[in-house]
Amino acid sequence: MSIRSQFFLVLVTVFVVSLGLTLFWFNRQVNENIEGKLVSEARGICVLLKASQLECQSSQTSSQAILAGRHLPQSLQQISANLSKLGQRNFSIKYLSMNPLNPQNSGSTRERQIFSQFQVNHDLDEVSKLIIAADGSELLRYAQVVHFDENCRTCHQRVGSDDLVDAVMMVDLPFNRISAEKQTKIINLALITGSGYLIAFFGLAALLNATVLRRLDRLTNAAQALTQGDYSEALPEYFGESRNQIDKLTGLFATMQRAIEKRESDLEKKHRQAYSMFHDHKSVMLLINPDDHSIVDVNQAAEQFYGFTMRELLQQKISDINLLPVDQVSAELRDCMLGMKNYMQLTHRLSSGEIRDVEVRSCPVEVDDTTCLFTIVHDITEQKRAEVKVHTEHKFFQTVIDGIVDPILVLGLNYKIKVANIAGKKLIGQVGELLEDRYCYEALMGKNLLCDGVNDSCPLKVVLSTGKATTTIRHFDKVNKSYEILASPYVDDEGNVIGVIECFRDITQRLNVEKVLVENERKIHDLIHYDPLTQLPNRTALNDRLSQAIYWAKHQNRHVGLLCLDLDRFKKINDTLGHQAGDQVLQVISRRLQDSLRTGDTVSRVGGDDFFIVLESIDDGKNIDIVVKNILSALKKSIDIDGQKINITASVGVAIFPTHSDSPADLMKFADIAMYSAKKQGGDIAVHYHDTMDERASEFLVMEAELKQAISGDELYLHYQPQFDLKDNSLVGMEALVRWRHPIKGTVPPGDFIFLAEETGLIQPLGEWVLREACRQISQWIADGVNVVPVAVNVSSLQMQKEGFIDVLDDALSTSKVPAEFLELEITESTIMNRLDSSVATLQAIRQRGLMVAIDDFGTGYSSLSYLKRFPLSKLKIDRSFVSDLPADDNDASIVTAIISMSQGLGLKVIAEGVETDEQKQFLIDQGCDQVQGFLYSRPLGADEIKETYLLS
Repeated sequence: MSIRSQFFLVLVTVFVVSLGLTLFWFNRQVNENIEGKLVSEARGICVLLKASQLECQSSQTSSQAILAGRHLPQSLQQISANLSKLGQRNFSIKYLSMNPLNPQNSGSTRERQIFSQFQVNHDLDEVSKLIIAADGSELLRYAQVVHFDENCRTCHQRVGSDDLVDAVMMVDLPFNRISAEKQTKIINLALITGSGYLIAFFGLAALLNATVLRRLDRLTNAAQALTQGDYSEALPEYFGESRNQIDKLTGLFATMQRAIEKRESDLEKKHRQAYSMFHDHKSVMLLINPDDHSIVDVNQAAEQFYGFTMRELLQQKISDINLLPVDQVSAELRDCMLGMKNYMQLTHRLSSGEIRDVEVRSCPVEVDDTTCLFTIVHDITEQKRAEVKVHTEHKFFQTVIDGIVDPILVLGLNYKIKVANIAGKKLIGQVGELLEDRYCYEALMGKNLLCDGVNDSCPLKVVLSTGKATTTIRHFDKVNKSYEILASPYVDDEGNVIGVIECFRDITQRLNVEKVLVENERKIHDLIHYDPLTQLPNRTALNDRLSQAIYWAKHQNRHVGLLCLDLDRFKKINDTLGHQAGDQVLQVISRRLQDSLRTGDTVSRVGGDDFFIVLESIDDGKNIDIVVKNILSALKKSIDIDGQKINITASVGVAIFPTHSDSPADLMKFADIAMYSAKKQGGDIAVHYHDTMDERASEFLVMEAELKQAISGDELYLHYQPQFDLKDNSLVGMEALVRWRHPIKGTVPPGDFIFLAEETGLIQPLGEWVLREACRQISQWIADGVNVVPVAVNVSSLQMQKEGFIDVLDDALSTSKVPAEFLELEITESTIMNRLDSSVATLQAIRQRGLMVAIDDFGTGYSSLSYLKRFPLSKLKIDRSFVSDLPADDNDASIVTAIISMSQGLGLKVIAEGVETDEQKQFLIDQGCDQVQGFLYSRPLGADEIKETYLLS
């Protein structure tokens, strides 16, 4: 429908509605006017009725008075006659009461409803209402209250009537008698009003046509031309400053016309630019129809990349180039059209058949009313190869670091963890393969802030500030472990530091072991150097202090006295009172000896009831006698043990430096000889050493000559004592022990000639003979084809200290052609500690040749943990003196336990010698000892016997 038709339809609708509303209003006004006239007539009738009431009052005694409900019909006739004189017709009057005396005057239901309105509202005087009569005619029913005053009641009572009550007077007037008048008025008003509306309607239509519709037609023609791209159609005249809406619309249309013309010009220009950009761009570009996969357009770069001409490409489908299945290509194109995806990595086939990796970016565009996918293709084949290489290298790197048991973390400059191996992920509590984005201080320390560098050193900060690797030790409470952290710079190809590589080594056990070792070292030192019963220095400490006293006495030109004290008949006290009482006696004696000496003098208990006393820096023997006298006097005082008095005496032997010797060993030997001389004299006496006491001196000279002959002759031979692994009792080695078969005396005990060899210096040629003989025997066993195990050879301190020892060792090995792994050297603690620096160098030379090195008689010397860590050792041997009383002796048990624990902490094997009982063996097993040797397993055997018994099996 045109706008003109719409305008006219609206005008007609307005005309009809307006005319109808006007007539409705006129009809309502006429009805109200007629109703008002009828109400006025009804009121006049009521006035006449009231006039009859006044007439009744005036007559007072008249029997024709109006008596409500009884005499009303006669009164109504009189009133009707009077009203007829006034020319009124066709109306009816009723006089009603809610409780009439005459039931016929009670009224209908509708009449009684009107009466009830006055009862509800006492202020209501009259009521009027239009009703429909029974014959269908319209009536106006008018009702008014009739009140009787007191005079009327009195009058009625006087004539004998008590039936006067208040009532309602109703008048019904016909309504149809003025219908003709009403219709005439309405028709006249309708003609007048309709003529006015028609004139207004045609005038308004002509105005709208002239001012709006014609101009809109011209705007419509211009718009139709504009849709066809014709901008020459003339527009209606308009005034730019006018407030007229048509003028404004025309002006806006003109502006729009110019804007569209300019926009189309710009679009055409952009289209040409886009076309040029598409076809001349260096990137590969395609337009793809997603419905049938056809290639709509391509640029020159696409021709060059794929190796097809444009015509050939336009004849193909993208699914011909894409290596994905056709249905998957359709799915990818659909996702791009829906905007769910705009980037993909695919593989395309070139005209040559070569497969290239490409990244594709695609988005929907409108081309000639068709939605196509504008696609840009980049060749990423080399990039993918590089990524595969990097991924392979990264995977290899990850595999390598995952194989390392120590945690490894790679941190970026932002303190975030970039790479971690399996142990590293476990350290930081990482779950799963994917490394979470976490800060190092949060993952490791459980903190929200950086380490301050004061309480918690930050390896990353140190590396960044110094550019060098750093090592720190950190305890992590979350895992309750301590780690040694080696942090190294992580640099890029240009050498710039881009992070840090942190390697964590769990040193918790090492620190605990070191702590235990330090404590054990202190305990071992105390156990080794002090007597646990009396807390006095033992023989080891005595040797050290006696040597120091002699050293200072030489420089000060003074004397040193050495007393050897043995309690007389002490064995009887143990036998009669028990060992506990004997121990108490020893403790009392120890305190008395200390109290009897000067400051700086030393009392030492070397075993049983034997004591040595070192008197430092004395003038001569007379001063010693004074001290001895005080000691003997103090010892004679009785001792109370559990209420029993015990009297003790002692025998004392005295040796003096430099009078008797400058050797600590000689002084101890001479003091001991003198003490036995005192005992022979009955005890309770002190005896000074003199040469005539040494009855064995001449024997030593003879034995020295015989030992030299034995070394150069054929009197020495070796026995071998097997060494066994405690875990499976397998043979793991043997110790070579020298034996002397004297042509006259027979077998000489090793204790006799070994001591002599050490004292006379013959220990060096003796040790060299043992070394060469052991190598010769090993070579023989190898030649015999038996199962050879390492053989341990003892090396004395003189051998170690002699220049050329390594040459002797090399010569023995090369001459016998024995592999180094079959030879083990046992060296005592004192041998190493006497010349520490040279010993370390010699031991390193030995280890470089592949030989094993064991510390012999460990626990009897004075090596410390800090020194042992410097030595290239492979084994510690527990001295038999600590094993013999196991497990009954608590002190020996503590020492052995400490030695085993320390060996384990240092990563060394430990072997115990002198094992003779199952109890000793079980104790060593419980403590974790590795190897044993002793009579429980085997006595030392000759070469042939050891071969038959062990090496052939």
